[in-house]
Amino acid sequence: MIDSTGFGDGRTTALSSGRTMFMLDSFSGNPIVTPSALGLTCRVNGLARDGAVFNPGAALFHDRIVLMPRIHTGYKKNVLLHSILPLKRFLFQNYVSRVWPLVSTDGIHFARLGDSLLTGEGEEHADFVHGLEDTRIIPFRDRFLIVGTGKINPPFRGNGNDDRIAIYSTSDFESFDYHGVPLDVQSRNTIPFVDEDTGRVFMLLRFPPEKHIYMQELSGGVDQLCNPARYQGDWQAIFSNRKRNVLLRGGILPHEREKVGAGPPAIKTERGWLLIYRGVGYVSEEIARAYGLRSALKRAYVITSALLDKDDPARVLRRSTLPVYVPNAPYELQGGSGYQVEAPRVCFPSGIVSHQGKILLYCGAGDKYTVLLTCAQDALIDHLLEHGESPA
Repeated sequence: MIDSTGFGDGRTTALSSGRTMFMLDSFSGNPIVTPSALGLTCRVNGLARDGAVFNPGAALFHDRIVLMPRIHTGYKKNVLLHSILPLKRFLFQNYVSRVWPLVSTDGIHFARLGDSLLTGEGEEHADFVHGLEDTRIIPFRDRFLIVGTGKINPPFRGNGNDDRIAIYSTSDFESFDYHGVPLDVQSRNTIPFVDEDTGRVFMLLRFPPEKHIYMQELSGGVDQLCNPARYQGDWQAIFSNRKRNVLLRGGILPHEREKVGAGPPAIKTERGWLLIYRGVGYVSEEIARAYGLRSALKRAYVITSALLDKDDPARVLRRSTLPVYVPNAPYELQGGSGYQVEAPRVCFPSGIVSHQGKILLYCGAGDKYTVLLTCAQDALIDHLLEHGESPA
């Protein structure tokens, strides 16, 4: 049985400016999942090279934790200049992202769950054939919905209209039912969450190149996910009216100046829906020093949070004005100390488990590894209510 009581509660710290920042705890044994531990290695030009295992969905299943990270090996890494900032960006070619279910009895040590996998290569469909990325797991009654990004073009080689909402479900994480994609709806990192008390289903969406998080309630509920073709008109309406439903705007706070995007599914609590999401932007020296860094980060993927209304999650009650986690370890920054990274300064929240009063947050690190961050759930909500920003 998972015992969450030993995981860190998170902490607050006072910055030199007088502001108070909440900081998630990073598990001391991070990264908890590495490609070499899973045998994800290949040979490139005769040399052994590790692959990647990152950005997992997460769920509590029969007193165990299941992760569904994306994996790939044998990819080619290229560098290009950022379109706005004087920074390098990285792209990866010659790979297909697959998804492996992993299982753990303690939330820390993971192994493959059987030999099942989701390939996203079109063996059972022609909706998308170039891989499945960044799945989230959504519990619903006696099953789990699994929603990820299906690639209709090879990664980094498409025309910007490359991503589809790919929908699966399972009862055991060993066999999966594929439900399809909403046709012609371009969206990346689309995350549903279900209010099991009412049956209402809400979707967090991002429509590249937009920098905001959008939210839409699904009029067809869970059936709209399990039978997307039946609701094609509803999906098209969501896409056509997408700019009317902004939940959180990017470009306002420094650490979100480039964009914001959804993290894991929101967690319902007595005080509202706890939403953990990501921002991409600038980390000031003041914040960086709180994490033991010597200087500011010009561009980083950070983690932040918001609290949504319990009955109307389209209404934001509080939004954190400071990140709750900043990349600060070698496996999240530039590598070193025995670690390689593929995308520097990245911590990407994707899997969440609320258990025994704790939040267990499973994240991708450096587009290479999986790490665990934790906090006391009530402590984070307390911080949001006391120090968060109310919408204008």
